Amino acid sequence: MDGEHHLEWIYLYTFRGGQIKFIAPGDKPSAIFSLAESDAYVYCDRAVCKGSQCKFNCKRGFTAYAYCNRHGLWKNMF
Repeated sequence: MDGEHHLEWIYLYTFRGGQIKFIAPGDKPSAIFSLAESDAYVYCDRAVCKGSQCKFNCKRGFTAYAYCNRHGLWKNMF
């Protein structure tokens, strides 16, 4: 991506609300989000426990949105 083709922002929708990161033209199109409280669990695509002593909780349902100045709004659920 370049100054004429870039992501303007990335929004992460979580169980407790959402966070947005704005991206300046020319910057790397990525973002790091901090998760806390009930959002800070293990996220997985399958059951990771086989016994009753499991300490992991799997959560699914985050949604990431990104807005590209050429292609519009993108959405990815995980």
